[in-house]
Amino acid sequence: MTKTAVLFLGAGFVALVIVIAILVRTGCPPPPPPPPPPPKSRVEIIAPKGTQVFARLPHESEQHLGEAPLSVDVRVDATIILRCEDKEKTYLPDSWRNGRINEPSFCPDPPPPRPRVVSVSINAVPWAKVFIKLPGTDRFVKPPKKKSNVTPIRGGLKVPIGTAIKLVYSDKEKTFGYEAWKTSKTISHDFMEP
Repeated sequence: MTKTAVLFLGAGFVALVIVIAILVRTGCPPPPPPPPPPPKSRVEIIAPKGTQVFARLPHESEQHLGEAPLSVDVRVDATIILRCEDKEKTYLPDSWRNGRINEPSFCPDPPPPRPRVVSVSINAVPWAKVFIKLPGTDRFVKPPKKKSNVTPIRGGLKVPIGTAIKLVYSDKEKTFGYEAWKTSKTISHDFMEP
């Protein structure tokens, strides 16, 4: 090796030692702080009870926010998702920044349970007109879906549990509350008996 090459190698080694010494003495610079998270904004979500609300953040998994209706603070870069049964609706950040998602018919309320129905056989001597009073009502009406409301009605009158039944012959009438016929599922009355 030539003298020049040795001098260059020596100078490079000395420079490397000086740089290492400076770094060790002053320490490595700290990493830059992470950027602050995007701000949050309050959003009011109006949807039928039972609608589940989720937020999806960029590069993150979904978060369950709760059940509608609700008001919640959400990051302004979040996508909001409504889910109910097999339905799903997505709201990108620009579509909810006004502070409200209004979907009153997104997930319709389930229909009320249908009352249990029973069949009752009805006969009268002489034949009589039949009227029913459904549970929760206060007047007697002609049975729906019947061509005729005149006895005999043999096992064909289907009524909700709790129905009262009234027989009318001429100016006479007889009322049978549900308790009077619920076991036998039969009503029979003779208007000629004293």
